[in-house]
Amino acid sequence: MNLSNVNVTDSSMLPVECCLTALDIMGTAVGLFSPSDTLKSANAAWLRAHGLSPTEAIGASAIRCWPGDEARERLDLISRARRSGVPVLCREQRDGQSVESVFVPLPSGDVLALSSATGFDRANWPASVPRPELVGAAADAADRVASLSRREREVFGLLAAGNTIKQVAETLGRSEKTIEGHRDSIYRKLGTRNRAQIAVLAMESGLLPPRGAATMAD
Repeated sequence: MNLSNVNVTDSSMLPVECCLTALDIMGTAVGLFSPSDTLKSANAAWLRAHGLSPTEAIGASAIRCWPGDEARERLDLISRARRSGVPVLCREQRDGQSVESVFVPLPSGDVLALSSATGFDRANWPASVPRPELVGAAADAADRVASLSRREREVFGLLAAGNTIKQVAETLGRSEKTIEGHRDSIYRKLGTRNRAQIAVLAMESGLLPPRGAATMAD
């Protein structure tokens, strides 16, 4: 097992079994919750993010780890992942910043909670872990993209990746006027006005990995 990329420091309490699930989580906050929803262990990033000392973290109730109404919502996501056996991924605003979190059920009954300000690379999700169920803003973004036609999704992906109208036309073997028509239709359906907004929506929906996205590896 290669642990060279795992964010484990002297103050980390991240157990080895978690590393088998998430091998490349640099800069990602990680917590491990037991079936009783107590926090079994956490790495230094998680502790800093939630204002907990190592002593306070071990055995703390999940509701103790998040402020206000967020605690109940995340407890529901932990339970949802445990019941279904499928990871649950959400995108939310925290302290004015967009944060992506995924709750991964483990065979032991524990749930691995990963949070990343940059988001996760869903385009290269590991085959050994079920594709996550999307909730909240992540699900809304995916539903908006799914409303496009097949051709529009092709154009959407190419524009989001930074291609010009001319480059998209050459790639798809269509005229620039045709591609401009698809672009305008995409703008109307998605309520976007420019390619920058398309790129943001592509990352929120998981079609494109965000810059610096955390990668879960087999």
